Amino acid sequence: MNSSTGSLTGTPTTQGTLTFSVQVKDSGSPQQTASGQFSITVDDPPLVISASSLPSASIGVPYSQPLSASGGLAPYTWSIASGAVPGLSIDPSTGVLSGPPTTAGTYSLKIQVTDAASNPQHSASRTFSFTVSPAALTITTQSPLTSGTAGVAYSQSLAASGGAPPYSWSAPGLPSGLSIDPNSGTISGTPLAAGTFQVPVTVADGNRNTTVQLFSITFALPPTPSIRLTGIPGSAGLASQVQGILVTISQPYSGDITGQLSLSFSPSQQGVNDATFSSRRAALRQISRSLPDRLPSPRRWPSRGTLPGTITVSLPQVTAFTVNVTPSTPPSQTVTIATSAPVITSAQLSVSGQSISIQVVGYTPTREATQAVFAFAASGSNQLQTSQFTVQTGSAFSSWFGSSNASNANQYGSLFTYTQVFNVAGDPTGVKLQSVSLTNQQGTTQFLAH
Repeated sequence: MNSSTGSLTGTPTTQGTLTFSVQVKDSGSPQQTASGQFSITVDDPPLVISASSLPSASIGVPYSQPLSASGGLAPYTWSIASGAVPGLSIDPSTGVLSGPPTTAGTYSLKIQVTDAASNPQHSASRTFSFTVSPAALTITTQSPLTSGTAGVAYSQSLAASGGAPPYSWSAPGLPSGLSIDPNSGTISGTPLAAGTFQVPVTVADGNRNTTVQLFSITFALPPTPSIRLTGIPGSAGLASQVQGILVTISQPYSGDITGQLSLSFSPSQQGVNDATFSSRRAALRQISRSLPDRLPSPRRWPSRGTLPGTITVSLPQVTAFTVNVTPSTPPSQTVTIATSAPVITSAQLSVSGQSISIQVVGYTPTREATQAVFAFAASGSNQLQTSQFTVQTGSAFSSWFGSSNASNANQYGSLFTYTQVFNVAGDPTGVKLQSVSLTNQQGTTQFLAH
């Protein structure tokens, strides 16, 4: 207390009601005094929760938020007066609100604090709006996925968390034969390709939020059986078919084996070619499932080649489950085409004025012919002085197949069209062709006209 002014000042340190006496003296002589009894009540400061808001939380993510208070008489006791957030609780001594929230939503939470005073005990409360958001959408399955084997049934489940269920799955880059269940996220099926694949998988939640994760998945190639060409004859005739080709495997296989059969020709005579026999390739159908040891049916290869030489049938490329499984020495067989005497396929007689023309069509594998013999007969009452004519044809065939006419050599192989003209004294319409014979180094062939 200020002795000159009578002001009572200071900071109370004790709570309660205090009683004290106050005396005052004047400055007179004699000095006079007066006194009085007084009481004063000292209360604690008001109890207040300091925080005005609470940070939001996410489902499944650990949450911890300390609360503080001022005023009143410490220590404080904390509690949740009303409302609740699933998964969260408050520590009564520290005021820490903590826990992993389990349910998304917006909550009204009334928090209360009480001080240590006994008479009266003080308390304060504050209502907070508290938001729990869904956790971030995440695919929890790790890459790489479980490996498998091509041609063998496969199943792998994927899982996700966060977001707002239900989830929807998609994986457009899966290998052939596999698919993903859009509801369960299970990849299943029988893979039709071998190798390691990178597959992007997408999951979407109920709020159309999406996340994508790249997965690696490996499918092993089943051991491939040995592959052979069978049923191919060792020799074949000119202008004929190579037939009876079979592709066989040593044992049944879990998938399709595909490839190409190749047919090529090498003539015996160097420097010539036979365009009537074209090297070709054809797709090979599956050789494993319907008949596990051979092609569904023998293949016939059309061949109109007329030169002697060697036909090679090979299997230069074989694929199983999209993997090249061609043996280090690809299967192949050879067919020998032997030479022969000339072959006449047609002989036609035509009349022009006093001449008759005989057009002979055929092939001579030696690409030469030295002699032609024509036999005629008379029709009706006509008579012939000579019924057979021999013609030396060496120069004609040399011209046809010679280097000066190389296009015939390559375009036609040993095919020829040979025309012989005869002049007729008399009625040419009374002449009939009976036969034509043609000779090359291998022998003579006779063609009978009809």
